[in-house]
Amino acid sequence: MEEHLQPKVVQAQQRVRQAALQTAGVLREQAFSTDDVWFGIVTTEPGAMSAWHHHGDHDTYAYVVSGLKRIEYGPGGTA
Repeated sequence: MEEHLQPKVVQAQQRVRQAALQTAGVLREQAFSTDDVWFGIVTTEPGAMSAWHHHGDHDTYAYVVSGLKRIEYGPGGTA
């Protein structure tokens, strides 16, 4: 099996906090990224939201542990 298809375990101490990617009320910790995907953990304060943005050609996945997540997509967030 190809290496990129193997499961990868990333411990909490291995995640990277990138100061440039932080938004008030939102903590991003990167586990790993490739040309196609960013994977990490995002923790938000209740009611916090990021500014409108897009992830370019990267695929986006979300697993919500608790609370709710609203994702707008499509041209101008209209979809």
